[in-house]
Amino acid sequence: MRYLSTFEGDTRGEAGWAARLGRFWDENPTPGPRGWVLLDQARVVGLLALIPFLFQVDGAEVPGVASSTWRVDRASGASRRSCSSGFAAWRGPRRC
Repeated sequence: MRYLSTFEGDTRGEAGWAARLGRFWDENPTPGPRGWVLLDQARVVGLLALIPFLFQVDGAEVPGVASSTWRVDRASGASRRSCSSGFAAWRGPRRC
């Protein structure tokens, strides 16, 4: 939460981020990935949060994710592509 709450222009604060991500993940009955964290050494320099959900396809429930919060430090030298490439390459859960 500290990374998000100290990001340039943030107005939520740590408690606000804890509540938001808690709704996305902890209170969400749908299991799934939570997203990716981009690290520079051991320091967080980026985040792409995901929200898992289920939808209907031909009468069957199918897992999906929606992208949410996407933050990457400008000063870190990390590319936004580094954080998004994991999302683009991810094929998600498979139905058998």
